[in-house]
Amino acid sequence: MRSNFCQFLLFLLMSAAVSPCFAAEGEQEKFLSLQQAREYMVTLINRDRQSHGLAPVILDQVASQAGQVHTDDMVLTNHGGHYDTDGKKPWQRYTQSGGTGYVSENAFWWPGRSYEGDTEFDADKAQELLNKPNNQFALHPVQTFKKSDIDEAESAYYNEKPPNDGHRKNILDPIHNGVGIAFSLASNGLEYRFANTQEFTDNYGQFDKLPEDMSRPFYVGGLLAPGWKVQCVSISWEPPPQPMTPESIDKLESYKHPTKTLQNFFAVPWAKPPVEVRDYNGQQQFRVVVTPEKNWKPGLYYVDVRAQNKGGKQELISRRTMCCY
Repeated sequence: MRSNFCQFLLFLLMSAAVSPCFAAEGEQEKFLSLQQAREYMVTLINRDRQSHGLAPVILDQVASQAGQVHTDDMVLTNHGGHYDTDGKKPWQRYTQSGGTGYVSENAFWWPGRSYEGDTEFDADKAQELLNKPNNQFALHPVQTFKKSDIDEAESAYYNEKPPNDGHRKNILDPIHNGVGIAFSLASNGLEYRFANTQEFTDNYGQFDKLPEDMSRPFYVGGLLAPGWKVQCVSISWEPPPQPMTPESIDKLESYKHPTKTLQNFFAVPWAKPPVEVRDYNGQQQFRVVVTPEKNWKPGLYYVDVRAQNKGGKQELISRRTMCCY
């Protein structure tokens, strides 16, 4: 989720060029590798979840890869939204990285901060970047991250206030059991851009691979985690993603669910084909035959699986995208 704190954040960022936030005098700023930074942010997330009695999340490597695609795009093209400049949303990036569960994204971004006071960055490399045509930003050759920047990002998410507290709600959602973490750093030699995403995932099953060809019937199926029962499989559609400018991305508050549902398959006790449900060693296995209709047109198709855990509320535990252009 992306809340309205962005305008306030931009004010802070503009101020940072004059008075950047670094370690207190006499303290050594600590830098972390990408993997260390990911693991550190997970500890911060779990600290905040534990304070509300919530179960911890584990680092999701697939979701981290999906997030990395986005943070690179954010720092290179200078935007702070959930859409990338190809017009893709988190769900499509997650699917294309191999994700099969459900993902919810938090995004954090600084358009530029001064290097003043930093000793970790290589001066020769910085000058090389500065000499690039038009003083363009490029991914920094050394992707190391300030511990204090990571602290600040998590604090910005967690300390949001209603009604603009979408990031905080995402951190504290009990359904999440995984999180992908991504960080990217870009520089023009004088300033650096920093971006982070938290890709919270709900992984409660193993789902069969979807076909690339949508011209013929295909199966949607899988084996759910113990206690989970499938409720509904849905197919939705929206127009294919279109390239977006950084300016247009920044004007959007968040990313939207598809609104055009094409088919629903309800797994009620008396369900018959195309819905098949059976018990497999105490876990539920399901399969649905999806038959594309003649009026289906090119676009982005969403394959959703909703399920229920031991009589609890229905949850969206899988969303994958299929492209038909």
